[in-house]
Amino acid sequence: MNYFIEDGSPAPYFTEGKWIIPIVVSSSIAPNQLTNPPAVNYETIKLEVESYEVTQNDLEALAVPYNIDSSVLSAEILRNLYHIQMQKDTAVTGETPRQYSLRKAIEHRVSAIESDEISDDAVSNALLTLLGSLNSRVTALENLNQVNN
Repeated sequence: MNYFIEDGSPAPYFTEGKWIIPIVVSSSIAPNQLTNPPAVNYETIKLEVESYEVTQNDLEALAVPYNIDSSVLSAEILRNLYHIQMQKDTAVTGETPRQYSLRKAIEHRVSAIESDEISDDAVSNALLTLLGSLNSRVTALENLNQVNN
């Protein structure tokens, strides 16, 4: 049995007490396929983790005998760990994978804005406008207070 994510690449799945984790080592457009988007053939190595919890170290250790390029392996491990976590979370929250991806993207964006990692001109302009407005109101109140005294 195979599962696929939105971009068509193979996804990890949990069955019979273990995770089956596909590591894509190469891909190619299927010959004689006139589909849009084109059909893609994925060459994968399937790693089996006999536990519900999966770590990056687990996957790296299981992949050693296959001699996979380190940059490919690193990217595939991160991709699979993301999809494993998504499957665990969506099983609890009832979200679809698309909703989960959007929620995570929004959480990361808000977190980055809150920690000032992202210079967001719209937010900066809104804050400066608010500060200017508050300054004007305080000045008006001070002037009114001086007139009344």
